[in-house]
Amino acid sequence: MARALGDLVPRTDSPFTLSMAKHTPPAAPPVRAIDTSLLDDLTPYAPGAGIMHMARGHLFLRTQRLPEAEAAFQAALDAFLAIDHRLGAANTQRARGHLFLRTQRLPEAEAAFQAALDSYLDIDHRLGVANTHKARGGLFLRTDRIPEAEAAFQAARLLP
Repeated sequence: MARALGDLVPRTDSPFTLSMAKHTPPAAPPVRAIDTSLLDDLTPYAPGAGIMHMARGHLFLRTQRLPEAEAAFQAALDAFLAIDHRLGAANTQRARGHLFLRTQRLPEAEAAFQAALDSYLDIDHRLGVANTHKARGGLFLRTDRIPEAEAAFQAARLLP
């Protein structure tokens, strides 16, 4: 049966398709191999150090390596504070709050979220303020503080 001009039929015999079939991408390095390689060339307080520590913290958080995530987030916070990078420090405080929630350390989570909120308000970072209000609302729900949860969610929703 003849095909009409313009039929969409994938060609499996094209040189490009055949060359791609022979190509296999390199295997991704295991997560443990990434641990130290990210920071090998950075001094402790280089501008990129905070970002790299944050990336490691999120990686550890996603892979359930919570003590290592906490250490990475603390290192990120120290690096951001050393260079007075207030947005980086606020983002790190919020990440620490989420980590503390996951590990059931609710007073520490509340303190971290409050520190993040204060920093976001100081630098007028509206998205950070809204996201932190939302995170605080979830924390307040978890601790049966319903009026505070409602106020936090309203503050996030009604942000100008």
